[in-house]
Parts: sequence; structure tokens; C-alpha cells
Amino acid sequence: MKKKFSIKNLFLSLLLVTSVGFVACDKGEQSGTDNSASDSASEIIEPVKDYSGVQTLNGFENNDDLYAIKQLQTEFDLTFTMDITSEQKKEGEGSLKIYYKDGTFGNVIQPLETTDFADCSVGDIKSLSLWVYNANEVQAPVTLSALKSGSVPIAQAKFNLPVNEWTKCTLPLNKVAMESNAEQFYTFAFTFSKGVRDATYYVDEMQVEFGAEYSAADEENLVKVNDLIARINVLPETITLENEEVLKEIYTDYMALETAYQGAVNNYDKFESAVNKLLTDARGKIDYSKESVACYFDKFYGAFQASRGIVGFPNFSYSEEVKYKDEAGSLCIECTGDDWTYVHLSTAVPIAQYATTTCAVYNGLDKSIAVCFGWYEMTVIHPGEWVTFELDNSDYPSSIEFYMAALDNRGNATAAYGNVYISQMVMHPKDTE
Repeated sequence: MKKKFSIKNLFLSLLLVTSVGFVACDKGEQSGTDNSASDSASEIIEPVKDYSGVQTLNGFENNDDLYAIKQLQTEFDLTFTMDITSEQKKEGEGSLKIYYKDGTFGNVIQPLETTDFADCSVGDIKSLSLWVYNANEVQAPVTLSALKSGSVPIAQAKFNLPVNEWTKCTLPLNKVAMESNAEQFYTFAFTFSKGVRDATYYVDEMQVEFGAEYSAADEENLVKVNDLIARINVLPETITLENEEVLKEIYTDYMALETAYQGAVNNYDKFESAVNKLLTDARGKIDYSKESVACYFDKFYGAFQASRGIVGFPNFSYSEEVKYKDEAGSLCIECTGDDWTYVHLSTAVPIAQYATTTCAVYNGLDKSIAVCFGWYEMTVIHPGEWVTFELDNSDYPSSIEFYMAALDNRGNATAAYGNVYISQMVMHPKDTE
């Protein structure tokens, strides 16, 4: 990443401050009387910060603005550059140019600490916005986020960027969620699609709007949020299958909240920890000579065994509306506009100790989808259809990845919106004869 540090500017700033100090001292010595008036005059007056209306966090005009942000690289090596340029600009004389060749592109973060609003109340921020120019040959998504510690989203929204246009992206921020996570607030961020290779974007005018207020909906949902926080706080340290119904009720009520208020449940990580303990108890002692559940997607806690892979921004939930045969439910994968979606599946038992894994996949989209596990044999599933799979575990030494793409009329990958479902995954023992 190209960054320049201006020694000249730093020297001039120090010289100016020093000069002001000398002048003030000279005036005090020359008077020979009460210095209170001159001392008052010599005090450095800080500019009054305006925490109202729309304010610019970063205008991306110079190298100081470049140093105020950081790119969080994740998972794989990545060739990228970030520069201030005048090639494209929405406001002012410059913008941030981002280029990356391939691999995983992590969040570009803008902490408040490197802006003029380091000491503002995040609960007063009504929205986050920025302008993005997509200089690529295809439409591409960008995701805006408000993140707390651990890079967990408090609020998040995805925007599709037309080709060769400036697009203003605005993320509304919920006062309840922001205030509830104020102590854990980490940064604002934006993330580009990992599926677009050899990509160039320009970013300009990252702004916040102050003036957030409680609405009637906020007051109503705050009651629900506080109730969930209280119920999570009293969960026992030891979690077994006896606690399944209590945990399921919390999960159901949490998922019933609007997304904007889910982020206000600031102890949700404690609930996730309890669910992981439930998964451990459900697995019990492993007997490699018998069938074993790998992913409990027919139970609510199975939704915690799925996570985003290197491409796509799906959402995961447990569904009892769509289920395979006599199972109680399934894992729902909500596609949010990516052409390819990768899902990492965390199995409850070691893959290598079993011969095969079986499951079924249902296509709830209005388009056909191509799916595969790993990069082995692509299978087309038509809308409203269940298809069963039997995986050879020797192809998956440590983990199972689920890959999916919606197909247009020509059989090319295209943006996918809607739900895909996966049944319980069961592993079958090796032949011991």
C-alpha cells in the first residue's frame, strides 16, 4: 500500500506552535503587571466541534486522509494498493483509489479515533454514508458496516454498484443498537466483493449524520432487547441438552427482532458460547463404528455450524418451514445478491474418521442453482426441488465447503436472492471388514 509521510508539514506545524508560544511569553514579560489577561489571550483555543447535521469523517484528499484508514487483510495473500488520486472525484480534488488483483479483500476500516470526532457519542450518529465509483466491467457489491470489538457487525447493509457510475451508499444506524454497543464500538468499515477479480474502485466523502433520536419503534424494541439480555445473563455455566428448549426460545425471540435491533443484544456472544456447549453435549462420545451427525441442521443449534466462506455475504438461520422428509427443520441460507456463495460447514465429528457424508439440498430460489461440496462435481438443482448428496470423505481432509451459484438463462452465474436449505448431514462409518 502506498503511503507518504510529510516531514515538511510536521516541521512547519511545530514551528508555528513554538512561535505562538514565544510571542505570548514576550507579551507577558513586557507588561510587568498582572499576566492573567495575557495568559488568557495566549491559550490555544480549540475549534468548536460540530456534532450536528452531516459531517465528513474522511474526504480522501491527501496522505493524511490515507493514513486515517486501514485495510484488514484476511485469510489469503492479497495484491492490492490504496492511493489518493485525482483520476476520479466526487467532491474536492481527490478520492481514494483501491485496486486489488485477487484473493480475499478484508474490511477497509475508518476508526473514529483518526477523525475529528473521536470523542463523539456513537449513539448520536444517525447514518453512515460514502460515495463509490465502480470502475469494473461488471456490477459489484459493497458492504457498509458499523463494527464492535471482534469485527462483529452492529449494523450492516449491502449495495450493488452500477458500472462506471458514482453511487451514494447510506447505512442507517439504529440508536438503540449503537448506544447498547457504545463501549464495544470499534470502527466503521466498507468491504468490496471478493468475487470480482482485478478490481478498481474509487471512494469519496465518507460522512456521518448526527441527530439520532428514539422512535416509538425504538422504545418498543428496547423492552425486547433488555429482556433478551437479562435471559442470556442468567444462563447457567454448564449447558446440556436439558437446556435446549430455553436456548431455542432465546434464539427464536432474537431472530424475530428486526436486524437493526439484533445488534443491541450486546451479550449475544455469551449465548453463542452456550450454544456451542449444547452442540458438544449433543454429540456425546463419538463411536466411529456407527453413524454420527456431522451438522445438526434439523435443530436450531445447527445454524451455528455454518459460517461465511471466502466469497459472498449470506445469512444463516434455522427454518421449520422447509424440511427434508420427517426432519424437524433445516439450515436456511439466505442469498443476498452474490453470484457465488461459499459456506464453511463446521462438522461435529472428524471427517477423516468416516467414509461418507449424506445430506439433501433444497432450492427455494426462483432460478436454478449450481451447487457442489468442495470443487467436486457441480449439480444443478431446479426451483422447488430437493436433491440428495453422498460425499466421499477422502475428498475432504479437514472441512467441508458448500459452494453455490444462481444460473441465468445461459447457464452463467448471476446474482442470487432468496433461500437455499440444507438438511441434517450424517456421516457413515468406514467398512471394517
